[in-house]
Amino acid sequence: GALADPTAKADWIDQIRAKYGGWTNVMDTLGVFQIFDSIWFRVIAAALVISTTACSLHRIPGMWKTATKPHVGVGEAFFTHAPQRDSVRLDAAPAAALERVAATFRRHHYRTIVEDDGVIHLYADRFRWIPFAGLMAHLAIVVIVLGAIVGAAFGFHDPNFMLAEGST
Repeated sequence: GALADPTAKADWIDQIRAKYGGWTNVMDTLGVFQIFDSIWFRVIAAALVISTTACSLHRIPGMWKTATKPHVGVGEAFFTHAPQRDSVRLDAAPAAALERVAATFRRHHYRTIVEDDGVIHLYADRFRWIPFAGLMAHLAIVVIVLGAIVGAAFGFHDPNFMLAEGST
């Protein structure tokens, strides 16, 4: 193959020199013609795996806590700054109103949690495990990139096979 044989590689480089001019040797030195075998590609792929893994691992405890033990009793400032909020006025005693609202949430498949610390707090959420889907997507990216790294390092290579641009 052209890349394994220094003479064949030099001939191939001379052929593509017309297209890339003075950049040909620079591109060859940088590994542009062998992207997946270049050290800079492997470093970038490894950095992507490390950073994605670190960020995902950092987020797991917070996501788990939110999914299993959400913060129910929040102050008034939380509601004034919340982008999605609403208020309902019910002509009923607080206990009856709480039960009606909680029942409505449950009927629509919301998980409801009630805390009473002198003020009654009703927490309702739906799809509490959804943030873990993003975590699974990040894990999938890590597995794909690791697969590419392992494949490039230990996979099948045929140095005699080369398909130049424009050939069939």
